[in-house]
Amino acid sequence: MRIIEIKTAQDFDKLKTIEKKEKVMIKIYDIVSNITISAIDLNKFQGMIYVVFVNPKRFYKFQVVAKSTTGNNFLFSNINASSISIFQNNYEISYQVQDDTFFLSKDQDFDQLPKVLLPKTKLKLKNDFILIRKCSPFYQGAIIDGNYHKIYGKRKVISSWIRQGVVFKNASLVEVDQILPIHHFHDLNLISKYPKHKVVAFLTKNIVRTKINPVCLDGFYGTLFLFGNGYNIDQVELENNDDTSIGLISSISSYANFLCENIHISNLTFPNSEKENIGAILGEKRVPNTKYITVPGYTRFQNCSVKKTNIPKSENSGVFIGKTDEFTELFLCSTEKNNGISPSIFSGDSYFDENHLENATYYFGEKRIVIPSRKLRKEIQ
Repeated sequence: MRIIEIKTAQDFDKLKTIEKKEKVMIKIYDIVSNITISAIDLNKFQGMIYVVFVNPKRFYKFQVVAKSTTGNNFLFSNINASSISIFQNNYEISYQVQDDTFFLSKDQDFDQLPKVLLPKTKLKLKNDFILIRKCSPFYQGAIIDGNYHKIYGKRKVISSWIRQGVVFKNASLVEVDQILPIHHFHDLNLISKYPKHKVVAFLTKNIVRTKINPVCLDGFYGTLFLFGNGYNIDQVELENNDDTSIGLISSISSYANFLCENIHISNLTFPNSEKENIGAILGEKRVPNTKYITVPGYTRFQNCSVKKTNIPKSENSGVFIGKTDEFTELFLCSTEKNNGISPSIFSGDSYFDENHLENATYYFGEKRIVIPSRKLRKEIQ
């Protein structure tokens, strides 16, 4: 007979090693009580288990997480082919039924998960995900179904999840250098401290009823991922600047890669001043003054929207971006009740628009140029 001693919560993992037809005695010590564990599946076990509490005068309490309360016995589930004997009755067990799948949209959703997950529980992503926290032992062996989304995180953070045996399914892992929470929109100015890095910036709350001084990122040459993270920008007034371009971000270097996702804007107000390039999110992809030939970065707006906003007319006016180049895309973006220019306008030299290929026109009615081959674009890695 094999004896398994349970002195800590981690020792319950030893029960997963029992073989098909052996006899096992489980000795549970005083210090193991008032804990939560997942039910041990005995579906393949056909032997005998004897449970002994080392201190018969102690009352033991356990919470056992299982798919259902039917078919459970003590700390186990699926016990049909096995036999369990308990020599004392000084214990109490409450069963907690747990779903097979939990949906996550942002890092804070981990705080809503139970502390113990069943072995086959899936964590399923609703959207591209920013992974901020290192992996807790609670999630050891968990399955994260990316639902074909991307997961962004620093190398040390991603590595901590892999070391805990977490399985990433249907997900692309993207290592980044910096992750910046945006509590106020001017926090985006911090991006200039990392001019050549791969940076993720994300909103931490709704930005409403405030004035914003447009952010200039002319000196940024890296990759910027900007995420709404489930929050909105509403009733914001842009302050006047000395630049020839204006938007929440007045300009960014043409070298930079810029991916903007789930940014939703409504009731944005522009200053009463003439600008050459105007866009709600980005005024201009700006080419720096240099004698060298530059390789433009890739720009993509995905699942973004601009509503109830008057876009002033200018040399280059666009709902999402003013002046841009052929390495720019719109994907699953929407506009509604915007005045001043056509709702589908996307100004600039040329671009690739997944939504409006047939109706794509300049403000003056000219047909916009669409890049015929995606191989010509510089992709964000």
